[in-house]
Amino acid sequence: MTTNSMDQDQRVTKQPMSPEEVDPRQKAEQKKELEKKGNQLTINPGDRIDESKSLQEKAQQVAVDAPDITGEHIVVPTYFRNPSLCQNQ
Repeated sequence: MTTNSMDQDQRVTKQPMSPEEVDPRQKAEQKKELEKKGNQLTINPGDRIDESKSLQEKAQQVAVDAPDITGEHIVVPTYFRNPSLCQNQ
């Protein structure tokens, strides 16, 4: 991995980990996709990763933004990056 790539990986913005940090536009797009008539999804819209997005954009994508069975509101990022693997390459 080149130094430039490692620099870019290290500059990844903080991933959303609370409901307040989730981009409202992303939430609206996912809701629209889920409610579209005739749409037979085999995967949650938040679980799809668009490879044309930058690393920073992927880092902001959220797969889960909803209350769990206990009522606690949880947020789970879609894209996980292991910084230790990036530094060893």
